[in-house]
Amino acid sequence: MEDQGIYEPADPVLSPEELLRMHPLSALFVRVDTEMAPSLEEVEQKLSTICLRTSVPESVRRTFRLSRRLYLFAYFEYEFFTVSQHYALLALEAAVYSRWISDLPSEITVQAGSDEPCRMRAPTHKKLYDLWIQSKKKHKVLKVEGKDFPNSVFKVLERLVARRLITTEQQDRMKAAFHLRNDMSHLES
Repeated sequence: MEDQGIYEPADPVLSPEELLRMHPLSALFVRVDTEMAPSLEEVEQKLSTICLRTSVPESVRRTFRLSRRLYLFAYFEYEFFTVSQHYALLALEAAVYSRWISDLPSEITVQAGSDEPCRMRAPTHKKLYDLWIQSKKKHKVLKVEGKDFPNSVFKVLERLVARRLITTEQQDRMKAAFHLRNDMSHLES
C-alpha cells in the first residue's frame, strides 16, 4: 500500500528557557526540610556522592556516568528518570559479567562439545556468549575452565555466590533489579 503522506505535525521547537525549565513532575520531588524542590546544583551534588569502587572497569564507569547524567537531566525531562534507571541496571549487568570474568585466569580453556579444548586470551562474557551461540547451533555445549558456560546474568550470579564473591542477599537484590530491567526493556505499552 502506498504511503498516503499523512504525518503528525512536527514537534514545536522550544526556546532555551522552555527546554531548561524544571519539569512539573520533577518539581513534585521536594526536600523534607524546606518543602521546596532541590536546585539543579543540589541534585548534582547528591549524585556526585555516589561512588564506584576503584576496581570497576572503565566501560562500566562510562555507563554508570551516563545513568547519573540522565538522572540529572530528568530535572528537565521527567521521563529521563526511567531511562536513567535502565542505564544504571545496564551498568550493574556489565559489572556482574566483569566480576565473573575477573575471577577467571587471563587465559582460559574453552571447549565446545567434544571438540579439542582451546585457549582464549583476555576473555569477555560477550566473546564467550558469541562462541556459545555458535556451539549451540552445532548441538554442543560450551565449557569454560571445565564448567558449563553461564549464558545469562542469572547463571553468572549463581557462580558468584558459589565462589562467595557475592552473598545470596546481594544475588536476590540483583535478580529483582534484572527482572525490573527486563520489564522496562520489553514494553508493550
